[in-house]
Amino acid sequence: MVLGIAEILHAVRTELQTCVAGAHESDAHVSFMKERHWFNVTFSHARLQQLTRTLRFVRCQPTESGMNWTSPTWQDEYWLKELALEAYGYANFVTGFDSVCVPANCTSLRLAVTKNPVAQDFEDAGDAAQPEIVIVTEGNLAELPSAILNSFRQEGSTHDLVVNWLAADLWEKIQPLLSDWPLDCWSFSTAQTRIDIHLEVPYRLYTTRNAPPKLGNRFSVILVEQSADGELKRAPWRNKSLARILERLEKSLRDASSIETDRTSRFLSI
Repeated sequence: MVLGIAEILHAVRTELQTCVAGAHESDAHVSFMKERHWFNVTFSHARLQQLTRTLRFVRCQPTESGMNWTSPTWQDEYWLKELALEAYGYANFVTGFDSVCVPANCTSLRLAVTKNPVAQDFEDAGDAAQPEIVIVTEGNLAELPSAILNSFRQEGSTHDLVVNWLAADLWEKIQPLLSDWPLDCWSFSTAQTRIDIHLEVPYRLYTTRNAPPKLGNRFSVILVEQSADGELKRAPWRNKSLARILERLEKSLRDASSIETDRTSRFLSI
């Protein structure tokens, strides 16, 4: 079948999404590889080898004698590398065209919180305004028994297990960052491989302040892999796995906000 690059990208995305939707385990793997003129994209199920799917495609040039293989264009290379990054939202293990699997080891994963620049920061600092990692946590991961880890590895659910342990103290680490405004001014949402923390302050709450607050996406929770020398590298975090941590954070926010509201009400009634 002859397809353009846009159609190929759409077909690969659709196939990956279909494969991911049918995989309940967290340890599925997507790999990208180039063999001469051919590109391969492989989805590997966490447990069942028979569910592995490989897509192969090549650029062709029509000639008088038929279709001949030809070298990919730089646009082909660019968009396929972008697709490999996009796969970080489809599967928790991704091997790119560099043949490096991320993460190499689940126990090297960490949850990090970034402080994000907003419009005002870009106006003040321009391109120098960049996200800054302010928290890195491994939760209770050091206490995870190896027997439990091995058991979940056989079931193909190591990644979700590890991230759940990483998130054990995540809310306790995040809550102090939100202390400048009432908790009901904050909310969580999902984006590509991250959880965003938004600030929206009603006008009545900041009319007495000298300057309006910096609203919008103030912080993000991301998954990173920590190397032996302490370097942090962004790691895949599939949408389904990310949604579980989002649900936990939203519940913690609701509970803490309810307690805060009750305290305020009691104070005002004195």
